[in-house]
Amino acid sequence: MTLKEFINQKILTKRKGVLFLGARPYMGKTSFAVGIACEVAKEYPVAYVTLEMSKEEWINRAKHYQYITEEKDLSKIDIFDEQGLNAAEIIKKCNKEYRLVIIDYLQLIDREDGNVKDVQKVLKELAESVNYPILILSQLSGEIDERESHIPQIEDLQLTQLKEEFFDEIFLLYRGAHYDKSAPSDLLELIMKNQILNFCWIEDRLAIL
Repeated sequence: MTLKEFINQKILTKRKGVLFLGARPYMGKTSFAVGIACEVAKEYPVAYVTLEMSKEEWINRAKHYQYITEEKDLSKIDIFDEQGLNAAEIIKKCNKEYRLVIIDYLQLIDREDGNVKDVQKVLKELAESVNYPILILSQLSGEIDERESHIPQIEDLQLTQLKEEFFDEIFLLYRGAHYDKSAPSDLLELIMKNQILNFCWIEDRLAIL
């Protein structure tokens, strides 16, 4: 399976769906999501809501990993880098006919005194009203770092007040080298409900093993 095949099979088929990409810090979830956005944007319009990085930082990361070579490759990507947006404001920005919307990341969405579940509900309503999937990035609980096995599990969503059944697809990232220096530094595991895919960085390019 190539990266493009993974995207076509696991992401773009989930029209009107809310997809979850979760990991502990330093696992590479933003870099992975940037790669997905750039791959989809070769053919379709994409919106990327980055609540942490500036647009310039986003572009520099895309160039570093060779997802793009020049800025004209971004012609089909709308990058929104305003911090502190709430769910309603994100909806207003994503009212075009996109093929994919990526939100980076869940915990940085302004909740306006609500909780994560309230944000989930609004984004679910958005997904059901449009014809594209929404991929939401999220940090996983620090409790994962405290246990013997640091490999995330689907059940770990409960640690951050998230419900598995809310999402149409769940992806969890794990990079063993962050915890074990003897592990391959270029290996990235993508954990799904019934499948694990191994990605690696080959000359700064993301590939599926």
